[in-house]
Amino acid sequence: MSIYFVRLGSAGDIHRATALAPLQRGQQVVLRTPRGLEVGEVSAPCRQLSEADQVAARRLKVIRPVSSTDQLVIDRLQQHKTEALLACRKALQQAGSDAVLLDIDHLLDGGTLIMQFLSPADSIAQSIVDQVAQDYEQIIQSEQLAEKISTGCGPDCGTESGGGCGTGGGCQSCGSSCHS
Repeated sequence: MSIYFVRLGSAGDIHRATALAPLQRGQQVVLRTPRGLEVGEVSAPCRQLSEADQVAARRLKVIRPVSSTDQLVIDRLQQHKTEALLACRKALQQAGSDAVLLDIDHLLDGGTLIMQFLSPADSIAQSIVDQVAQDYEQIIQSEQLAEKISTGCGPDCGTESGGGCGTGGGCQSCGSSCHS
């Protein structure tokens, strides 16, 4: 198992993550994080870690490199994210809320939006966010994107027990080569 620095989210935060297969700088990967499934970009291998750093790295696991199938789903989620962002900003303005929505992180489960505000959201903003998130979730669920991205090449994609990614053969069904 190797540990890499991986950039996540709209803010581009750098985290440590474990990977079963070798990765390259700039490579996009699907990760399991405490928030859910996310896309990250490999920054560099992580060397000489303390025990605490190694424990922290185990909280984020690279599931697989982003495949062409993943990219289609990611593009669709991005489109919906942009629509949700614009709808939320417009609703906040129309309601007279002082809340400033900077960006939205969407997780690959398709049902989770993490709204990034400049300051804490007021009660008006919270009700608008709840409605926008509910609308977004209904759209995504109707397209069944969450299932497609979660299963990848099958149950436990990217793990030693799941076969495919993380083993010697790569993934035939999701089209990614895990050992490039």
